[in-house]
Amino acid sequence: MKRVDDWITELYHKEHITDNVLDLYGHKVDNIHNVVDSFVYENIKLNNKELSIFLGSNNITKEIVCDIIKNYGLNYTECVYNPSLIKIST
Repeated sequence: MKRVDDWITELYHKEHITDNVLDLYGHKVDNIHNVVDSFVYENIKLNNKELSIFLGSNNITKEIVCDIIKNYGLNYTECVYNPSLIKIST
């Protein structure tokens, strides 16, 4: 049986996928910093105003992502309906 957050994530992917979304599910923790840093940097260069990152369930991933966002001086919020999703305002 699917968990509610899996169902919501799946629904979000089907309905709202854009170029401004990074899904970290399946990425190794060792690669997270480079992947997220490149994603944020490229989207800033493209002047994209809102970004979304799906974190997965790993707290280490969340810490890495939040540190990178803070280093860029950006604001972020965790989605109420899916705590593994972070929305970033550039």
